[in-house]
Formats: sequence, C-alpha cells, structure tokens
Amino acid sequence: MEQRALDNIVVVGGGTAGWLSALYAQIVLPTSKITVVESKDIGILGAGEGTVPDFIHFTDFLGIPISRLVRDADATIKNSIKFTNWTGDGSHFHHSFYTEDNLGLDGCNILHPNMCQTNIGIILNTIRQQPLDQIDIVDLAGRSNKAAFTYNGSLLGQNSNPIFDYDIKTRFALHFNAVKLAGVLRSIGEERGIKTVDAKVLSVEKNHNKDIVKLNLDSNSSIPVDFMFDCTGFGRVFIGKEFDAEWVSHSKTLTVSAAVPFFLPLDSEQIPAYTESIAMKYGWMWVIPTRERYGCGYVYDSSMISEEEAIAEIEEHLGFAPEYPRKDKGGFKFEAGYYTTPWVNNCVAIGLSGGFIEPLEATSIWVTTQTLQDVLSNANNMRLIDPRPAAAVNKKFVDRSRQVLDFIYYHYMSGRKDTPFWEHYNEENAPDSLKELIEKWKYSIPEYTDFTNRLFVLNSWMMIARGKNQIDIELAKSVADVGMFESKIGFTYDTLVQRKKEVVDRFVSHGELLKRLANEV
Repeated sequence: MEQRALDNIVVVGGGTAGWLSALYAQIVLPTSKITVVESKDIGILGAGEGTVPDFIHFTDFLGIPISRLVRDADATIKNSIKFTNWTGDGSHFHHSFYTEDNLGLDGCNILHPNMCQTNIGIILNTIRQQPLDQIDIVDLAGRSNKAAFTYNGSLLGQNSNPIFDYDIKTRFALHFNAVKLAGVLRSIGEERGIKTVDAKVLSVEKNHNKDIVKLNLDSNSSIPVDFMFDCTGFGRVFIGKEFDAEWVSHSKTLTVSAAVPFFLPLDSEQIPAYTESIAMKYGWMWVIPTRERYGCGYVYDSSMISEEEAIAEIEEHLGFAPEYPRKDKGGFKFEAGYYTTPWVNNCVAIGLSGGFIEPLEATSIWVTTQTLQDVLSNANNMRLIDPRPAAAVNKKFVDRSRQVLDFIYYHYMSGRKDTPFWEHYNEENAPDSLKELIEKWKYSIPEYTDFTNRLFVLNSWMMIARGKNQIDIELAKSVADVGMFESKIGFTYDTLVQRKKEVVDRFVSHGELLKRLANEV
C-alpha cells in the first residue's frame, strides 16, 4: 500500500488548538520535524476560556504542570458550571465534576444496578423536594470560594510540584486567559524544539494524490508538508476551502450565533472555582474567573437582537458598562455545525476549524483533544494513503458533535417562554436522538446504560435535569425507597447531607491554593 512520509508535520494556526496539536504530535512523532505557521496579524479569539476535566489528563500527557498554567496563563480551578436563572426565577444549580468515591462515600449500585450513589442522592433529594445545593459539595464550596482540595499534611513547599501538597477531592478542570495560554504553549513548544514561522499562507501545492505537499507563504518562502493540521479557526482555510468538505449546519436547532466578549474586575482573594452561565433574554452570559479578571461574554441569537441591543442588555444586567476588548472590531459570529470529514487526505481540521457547536459546557477544547488522540493514537494510519483510517476518525467526530448538540439543547429546554428565543427550545424542535431519550424518561428514570460510550455520563444529565426541576417525583419514588436507602448505606439521608458539609469545611481557599500553586507564598 502506498504510504506518505511523516518527516514534516505542519500546523497552520497558533492559539490553543494549534499549539496543543503541535505539542501532542511532537510526543507521538518524536523523529518528525514539527513546524507551526501562525501570523501575529491574525491573532486569536477569547476573553477567557474554560475546559473539562479531561484537559488535566491531556496536559499531564504533554508534561505541562498545572502550576505553570496558574503562574503564566492566569489559570484557575474549575469544579463546576453554575447555571443561574435558567428556569427564569433567578435560582441556580451546578453541573459539578465530582464522584462520591472521592469523598469516601461507598455504596454505588446499592439500590439499582444502573444507578450510582450520586444519582440516588439526586433522586432522594427530588422526593424530599429540598434545594439541590443540600447534596452538592461543589455548590456548598462555592458559597465561600473554596476549591475541592484538602491539605494533605505534607511540608508545604517540599514537594517537587506544589499540587502534591493537596489531596484532590473531585475531578476538576481549568479556566485560563486564552491569549496567555497560547503564549505559554508556544514557549513550551519552542523550548522543546518546535519551529515557529510568523507568516500567512498564500497558496498550496498538491501532488497526484491531492495531498498538500507545499505551503507558499507571504514571506517569499515555502514549507514542505507531509501531514498538516488545519488550526485556522473560523477561517477554516484548508478543510473548508482547499478540500471543500461538507458542512452540516445546526443553526436552526441551536440558534445562538454571535457573542460580545467583555471583561469584569475580580477580587484576587475571592475567586470562585466555577464558570457561571447566566441565562439572559436571548441567550446566555459566560463569566469565567482567571487570576487577574473575569473573562465574560453574551452569547445570543443575532436574528432576534442586534449587537447594540445585546450590549444594552449586558449593561442593564450589570448596572454599568464593562470593558469590551473587541469594541472596535465588534463581537464575533459563528454557526452551530461541523464538517462531516475533518480529516481529508493529509490534512485534519482541529478545533474551530473542524466545527463548533457553541460555548456552553466548554466542549470545544474537549473535542479538540479527543480528535487529536483519535488521529495520533495510531500514527501509522497517518502514513497510509487509504481513506479508511480517516473515515473512522471522521465518524467518531460526527458522533461526538451530535452528542454535544443533544446535551446543550437539553439545557435550553427549561420551560421558559418569556421571549421567542426560549419558546423555540421545546421537545418538538429537539434533535431526534434527544427526543428518544426524553420519551424514555417519561416512564423511566435515566439510567447509566442510557449513556454508555457517550461523552456526558448519567451524573451530568441528572444534574441538569434536577436543576431544571424535570425529574418526575412519582417516578423517583418508584426507584428509590428512602428507608431502604438508609438501611443499606448505614446512615440517614440527613447524615449524608451533614457529612458533605463536613467535607466542604476541609476544602481550601481557592485564592490561597492558586498562590501556592504559583509559588507565590
């Protein structure tokens, strides 16, 4: 079978996606020459950015300590996403990254083979009709700006990495300043011998197989290519324009299509360990704490309101005019959707180049890292001039994107009808795969097996469902008997609630944790 060389790996586009691609490729292909082509004139998007817990595993693989990201990219801990006003009454709930096992609360599957203890707790909370924050340690910790870490008793500063001074009590992710993160990743890449070229691509040359074999740059030079990663963001220069891949739009399903980013001041001693997503009239607002400020933005349906109206709503909500980093350029627009073939020939689109659903739940970097692992997990497949390896990766990418679509759409199904925007999000307009789940949940409580091999597991769906008050009380009673639960687990539900409060009491101040991770104390 004809093969291509992998001597010259080229990444076009810097930013988070570009540099994660370059660093990952260098580890998997240590004998290849890795080159990143990026233009300072183009820049990157982002007022603040969030991740999911898998990002920690990915940076561990890259050998990038969290302490460096805290120190140099203003990174903060993310234990959850706090959803405010999604039911229209000003209340909130969290999508928390925790498991009971991390708290020493044994007893998964004690009542139902497809229920873990977290979900039994949510069901019992539903039956008792108590506030959800009673059983959510992340919600409890958030009230006093704590992170779900406990000091482990070692001598502070004696460990090679300061994070080893702490026991981690939940899964966690990171927030960071997107511009600074790109700079940190670039510095690490250059330290490791990755070549950088500041230029724009003017044209490409292809061989008889239609592989891109050369990039012609505006610096009157060219770069040879064996395999390349298209990280050109919304420009989608290669996968969309050179290879004319098929685009699938979901803009009629998820209607938000523009965002206005802005900054807010932050008290460095009172930093929350969560992203806040605030429901607005025509979309939602993200509030992401970095160490120096909040990176925020209003994501809205631009067919219903103008950018000027979105800004007016922001300032009405805040009571003042914040700093708009893109005031002269305006916000940015996007379309929910993706390419069905992000990998074509010797080019694969990574990050925004391959598609974008929307910012809610911070799935973009997650899909980026998952796609990189799909492509590079068997690097020999990159050599093959054979459509089958790419077809397998593309199938995973499309399936992953559809799962993100389902989960995000479910958030919007909150029962609100106060504006035409919220009226759109009903069962009738939902994706067919989501309709199937919702139909089952009309007669059966969500089960673990409903989410086998899915991106978002049962815990995540249950937290969103409970937060929107959409778990049927009678169905919950049919699954969980309070008396049986208490006899099996060995203590009462009220004791469980108290035990969680005791755990939270031992959590450390988020601000203090960040200072220690950055070696500032």
